[in-house]
Amino acid sequence: MMYMKFLVLTLSILLVSYSYSGTNKNDNKNKGSRVIVIIASNEGFYPPNITVFSGEKITFVLTTITKDKSCFMLPEKNIFLTAKRGNIVSAETKFDTTGEYSFYCPSGDIKGKILVIDRCKK
Repeated sequence: MMYMKFLVLTLSILLVSYSYSGTNKNDNKNKGSRVIVIIASNEGFYPPNITVFSGEKITFVLTTITKDKSCFMLPEKNIFLTAKRGNIVSAETKFDTTGEYSFYCPSGDIKGKILVIDRCKK
């Protein structure tokens, strides 16, 4: 239970930190994109399962709480991130095709899934 509280607190701090870092009123660079923060631990990724919409621009933000470096690999999108504790790394992509994508880190033998779905049409 204590571990989960630590994860939630860390995730909250990361979201706030990343949201405000380098933000400029005239900067529309991240307009229309969603930031997804991923924490790598010895037990796995948090969150392990992610759902996004097709056509949505996604910025993945990675950090780790392990003593050793951890990674986030999404080969279908040519994303290969490496993070060490206390550092934040990111990559941006867009999913045009619906389906399921796997992400993983072979050094920690951890993995997760991204489900890409169509938006509901009105």
